[in-house]
Amino acid sequence: MSRPAPSWIDPAHRPFIGALLLGALHAVLLGLAFPPFGVWGCAFVAAVPAMIVTLRTQRPWRSGVGLAIASAPMWAVHHAWTWEVSAAGMPGLVAYLAVWSGLFVPVAHAALRVVPRETRWIALAIVWAGLEHLRGTVVGHGYPWFMLGHPMIDFAPLAAWGSILGAMGVGFIIALGNSALACAIIEPGKLRARALALGMVTLGTAIIIGAMGLATPTMTSERTLRIGVLQTNMPQSNKQQASIGERFTDFQHWMGQSHELAQARPLLDLIVWPETMFPGLALDEPSLTTEREANLTYRLDDLPNGRTQMPSTLFADVLLGAQDDWGVPMLVGALGRADFRITPNQVGSYDFGGEVFNSVMALQRGEVTARYDKVALTPFGEVMPYISAWPWLEKRLLDLGANGMSFDLSAGTSAEPLNVVRTDRTVRVATPVCFESTVPWVCRGMVYEQGKRRADLVVNVTNDGWFGTFDGGRQHHLLHARWRAIELGVPVVRAANTGISCAIDPRGHVIEAAAARQEAALNIEIGLPEGSGTIYGRIGNVLGPVSAMLTIVLGLVGAVAHRRGRKRRRNDATDE
Repeated sequence: MSRPAPSWIDPAHRPFIGALLLGALHAVLLGLAFPPFGVWGCAFVAAVPAMIVTLRTQRPWRSGVGLAIASAPMWAVHHAWTWEVSAAGMPGLVAYLAVWSGLFVPVAHAALRVVPRETRWIALAIVWAGLEHLRGTVVGHGYPWFMLGHPMIDFAPLAAWGSILGAMGVGFIIALGNSALACAIIEPGKLRARALALGMVTLGTAIIIGAMGLATPTMTSERTLRIGVLQTNMPQSNKQQASIGERFTDFQHWMGQSHELAQARPLLDLIVWPETMFPGLALDEPSLTTEREANLTYRLDDLPNGRTQMPSTLFADVLLGAQDDWGVPMLVGALGRADFRITPNQVGSYDFGGEVFNSVMALQRGEVTARYDKVALTPFGEVMPYISAWPWLEKRLLDLGANGMSFDLSAGTSAEPLNVVRTDRTVRVATPVCFESTVPWVCRGMVYEQGKRRADLVVNVTNDGWFGTFDGGRQHHLLHARWRAIELGVPVVRAANTGISCAIDPRGHVIEAAAARQEAALNIEIGLPEGSGTIYGRIGNVLGPVSAMLTIVLGLVGAVAHRRGRKRRRNDATDE
């Protein structure tokens, strides 16, 4: 028989206060599981307090509000870096995520009304996974951060399941363990023993199979690739406000670092620059032709060596010429353009027209041979979900929440890998830009097509200068890249402006890394995979959509059943 909780903490007696207190415990445990704290074992029990609230309360919406309020400080701590980006937008983000935390209670409570009591521990895990899928993939273009399974990247026996189920599927396994423990605390007698036994057997079996290597595909790495990665460590404020002279000085420094990498022996197969680190207007030949025809020049006083003007194409001319001399292919983060137009305006300057993309350029033989344009723009960083359909509303919201910013990037339409050609082979490289590495379905679409692997590795170029001095954000972004390596069965190389640049093997292990917020030039050798890839890569995320559909169905059916029950009770009371 379970021991009753004190009435002042029991959500059955105090639905708001009880949820507030247990919600605070849930928030602390969940927050500790993620960087910069990294106490990954907390994930095994982080959801238990929220599930106890759900099992005990008779006022699920009131308890949901209590849980949401309790979770808000945790969300604020982990998103403190957004304050520098948008002081007005940060509270909205915290409130949005807190709502998702609180929503678990009424949705799960409704679902529990229509499932057998013996299976309530399974229903709780389904609703947890379903809401994670809806938050991470469906609503508002998705925010797939802070999922319950993510901390397991540092627990190899469960992380290995990512190659079959994906990171969100691993979260479902962890949710099952949490729900079994919650039911063992709340349920009486045999129900308690049954839930605990079945939950622990499920979790234990998954751990044993993972530890034996049975969930890890066999991949050989006889082919290798040597890659140079530039970490420039330019703060976001400098990147946005630098003058042309300062950009030219920085550019010369990066060219010197790249030259040293190109001269290294054994010879590099590839050099990578981070996201949008190319300081010029364009790199592709049609756009450069437009610049030359406009005779566009920079006339400033702070150019090096006493120069007073320079052609706007100088950055591109120097980089393309140097790459041709080095003979080493490059992947460069730069602005991509389509239908580039330059027209004089009435104030003696120029207006630029055409589409602009956040791109990765493949440079070979002194020219751009291929280009990837970012297909999944970052919600509220590069696009406003739904709101961007009304530019006037988007502009007003930007003026309110992020004065000075403008969302003028277009989304790309193709996720084709870029081919890097060497004398003896062609390497196919998927190139997610920045936070695209946190979106599982985007990366899977780059590496796999119709169930077949079409890329040999992932190179993620990113500008993590947005995190400022909060290295927890950088570590968390790296955590996502490690999951992509496991899910897709390919190595991942990160070129991050302010860190953390690194190489990750297909098992999610970081094999070499630069320190955060320090300038670095990495010379990395990675093994390329063989075989058809992972099960997850071939079939994708199955558990997420199934859990989401079951969550919606069970929640709606439970809500209808509850409403009918209340109506029936009122009618019975009236008849009496």
